[in-house]
Amino acid sequence: MSALTVLIKRFASQLKLGLTPNAVLVAASIVALSGVFISTWIAVHQPWLGVSLVKSEKGLRIEAVSDNGPAANILNPGDVILAIAGQKGNSIQLQPQDIIEDADNIPTLKERDIFRDRQSAIYQILLQPIVKLSLNDGRIMRVQPQSYRPLASMPVSFWLLVFYSVTALLVGAAIWSIKQNDPSAKYLLLSAIGVVFLLNSSNIFISRELALEGTFYLRLIFFYHLGNNLFALGLIGLVWNYPRPVARFPIILVLIAFMLLFMLNEALEWTELPGNSVLLQVLAYWASGIIFIAAQWIRSRGRPVDRANIKRLTMVLLIIIFIILATDVVAVFTSNIPTISLTDSFFALFVFYITLTLVIYRYHLFDIDRWWAEIWLWFFTGVAIVLCDMALVTVANMASPYALVASVVAVGWLYFPIRQWAWARLFHRRQNYLLEEWIPLLVGRLMDINHGNDQHLWEKVLDDVFRPLSIKLKQQNVTEVKMAGNGACLLTPCLDPECGVELYYADKGHRLFNRDDISLAQALFNITRQAMAQKKNYTLGMLEERKRIMRDLHDDIGGKLLTLVHGETEGSQAASDALKSLREIIYSLDTESQTTLNTAVARWRIEALDRCEQANVDFKWHWEEQEHDVKLTPRQHLNLTLIMREGVSNMLRHAKTECNVIDLHVAQDVLQVILTNDGGMVNSKQVKPGKGLRNMQARTEELSGKFRYIYEAGVFCVKFSVPLNEAGAVKDG
Repeated sequence: MSALTVLIKRFASQLKLGLTPNAVLVAASIVALSGVFISTWIAVHQPWLGVSLVKSEKGLRIEAVSDNGPAANILNPGDVILAIAGQKGNSIQLQPQDIIEDADNIPTLKERDIFRDRQSAIYQILLQPIVKLSLNDGRIMRVQPQSYRPLASMPVSFWLLVFYSVTALLVGAAIWSIKQNDPSAKYLLLSAIGVVFLLNSSNIFISRELALEGTFYLRLIFFYHLGNNLFALGLIGLVWNYPRPVARFPIILVLIAFMLLFMLNEALEWTELPGNSVLLQVLAYWASGIIFIAAQWIRSRGRPVDRANIKRLTMVLLIIIFIILATDVVAVFTSNIPTISLTDSFFALFVFYITLTLVIYRYHLFDIDRWWAEIWLWFFTGVAIVLCDMALVTVANMASPYALVASVVAVGWLYFPIRQWAWARLFHRRQNYLLEEWIPLLVGRLMDINHGNDQHLWEKVLDDVFRPLSIKLKQQNVTEVKMAGNGACLLTPCLDPECGVELYYADKGHRLFNRDDISLAQALFNITRQAMAQKKNYTLGMLEERKRIMRDLHDDIGGKLLTLVHGETEGSQAASDALKSLREIIYSLDTESQTTLNTAVARWRIEALDRCEQANVDFKWHWEEQEHDVKLTPRQHLNLTLIMREGVSNMLRHAKTECNVIDLHVAQDVLQVILTNDGGMVNSKQVKPGKGLRNMQARTEELSGKFRYIYEAGVFCVKFSVPLNEAGAVKDG
């Protein structure tokens, strides 16, 4: 047990290596494709008659004959082969069991040995130059087996299992690439590795035409059972550790010892167990998994997030448990005949990993956020480029001479430039980060007094410089920049001393963080902190100067105007208007006060109505009060008030107005205003923008709005729109 413990610890230590998610996916792709290549190479280098066989009451019935195979024009679909023989030696009577898909359907070790010997004997016959096939109608047909079979002759089930195995490994590797120190992610990866062994070894056995060499058959069964055990152990380890370990007891070591005991019993044939020991072993695994899920459920009481994650993971696991138990294990125990083919039952593995992917993406299982989508986008974009290259080569090889010339021109001038651009964007790596490259950007942003939240700006700078897969705030006092997770994470201080910023995987997952990144991030933070202090002092000074100006305007000029207002002079009305304007200007300098849009519109309406009544002009006002009111900044309020005031003045001063119409409404956080008068212009031959229209346009553009005027058919119309949120307004609760 001590030696086994050492091996497990070594394996675990290897899984702690710092690798980027993209590097893990590339490595997983190489491993998956290597397994596919090995299984495919073995499968095609088997003796081949060129027939597809199915079970019959006696012997094996030919379902199809390959047009290019050795048996073409010799055997026909519907023929039943009763026996096979070589040029020398006894013939072997063929049995339906010779082409079984699942070797685990052989119930005992003794029957397995008999099956192995039959397979070996048939295989030796197939290696001979000529084989004799005895048919049920009395004919004896001679066929010359081919030493290999074409890749195109492989059944559809072969490629389905290839696809299932690659999918499983990529999903397991993608999860582990992000959560490399999470035990549950490690066990999920272990289960995916088991699927690779399981499906690739099964693929060779299922795709055989008639027989395999006996010794190789035993080795194949070993890898098949190894994959089965690794898959089961991985899932059990997953439910034992997710979302939190059930206990510190090394249950996985116990299960590994259990697995080794069964595999040794199978290899050394100590004793017979039900279902050739394998089916009993599988049921023990599933029972353990269900018990551990129940334990997790009990331990999650009072932790709603953990309980929700357990429910989602359990639903995913139940899919595969019920499919396999109902279609394979129970059926074999009861009738020794599975209800569906082994290939169809393996579909449950594919469903499991695909469902797991969807659950991770939808419910953030394993605490994986947008990394998941970005990593897969990167991976499949790279795969698409490679597939395009392969398709291009295939088409070019098949093209006619003229088409080949056109293809070369198109590739050279169109495809290669686009391909290189996409490849550079996808796999771009910045080798060096120089501080002087980022100082202008950093200082420019920091000194922008209108940028908003300082902490958000700091996070944006980090995102621009390091391009991490993810940025998260951490509620922890971080005083200096440091690395974590063997370079997977870079932890930097915040401008708020009560938090830190976590960056995961630099360059969108292409590389890990290093010491140069620490130095650069620390230098950027020091500059940012100093710039923030300078900006704070500047802002405080600006606010103090603004308050001084407000006091001077109010106390000196305001007092004098107030004296004129209360005096019995002819200019009292003008003084009153001047005092009103002065108060509005003072109000605009006060950054702490705000007015809602509904309140401002009500004031504009009262003022416009008073002025129109004094001028004996009809007045129409269209406005629907906002249910969700918007707060205007002082600058917004002042500019909009002056625009409205100038617009009414233009109506009354420059037109023979019969009726003024003012229409205001809000659409998609934009205030849209239309001022219309239906009287003829005093000088309608030519309309030129005067000082009033130019001021209205300037104030509108200051608020990031749009302004225009139209004179048509005797009607003068001014239209302007101002974005409420973009310019600084906020929603009112």
